[in-house]
Amino acid sequence: MSEFTRVQTAYNNAHFNSANNRYTPVSQGNIARPLGLGIVPEGKEAAVAAALVKDIGAPMEKTNSGGFGAVQANHVTTGDIATTFLWRALGDYNQADLVQTMIMQTSLPSYLSMINAGETTITESWNIPSTRSHDHDMYAGIFEWLYRSLGGISASKPGYAEIQLKPGMPTGLASVSASYNSVRGPITSAW
Repeated sequence: MSEFTRVQTAYNNAHFNSANNRYTPVSQGNIARPLGLGIVPEGKEAAVAAALVKDIGAPMEKTNSGGFGAVQANHVTTGDIATTFLWRALGDYNQADLVQTMIMQTSLPSYLSMINAGETTITESWNIPSTRSHDHDMYAGIFEWLYRSLGGISASKPGYAEIQLKPGMPTGLASVSASYNSVRGPITSAW
């Protein structure tokens, strides 16, 4: 048994609930992270992604660790590390409309609330009024989503030896143009 398989099995035995296809304790981060790490039991990936989408729309977690009180539907609840996995999982499972809804929320926590508060960079905390840093990469995983999911640029083999162009097209967005200077040269996507 490989080390990956051993860890995958142990993690899933400890945290995966096959009855509802969620990881415990239930949170956006705890459901998204195994998808992003590729450790969801084989054949269960789409069901776990569907459980993530369902939890975002009707949250099972009652309170938010960021100090925002009750978890609100269609708001991000992930912290520093899991936020990147959240956007990656939603992008991989064609949820561009949901990501757009989440990032455009006017109430905290959201990226639009940062902009509406006058921020021109990403803050260290979702709780903008009490953040210590106003130029931090804590929640910058959204930039990966912009290139990887909205622009559709991703590597299907290491070092961009082979690429995949598979853009997500949220409702109401008329066009996107993205380019990435990979080690093998520029990659451009536009729709």
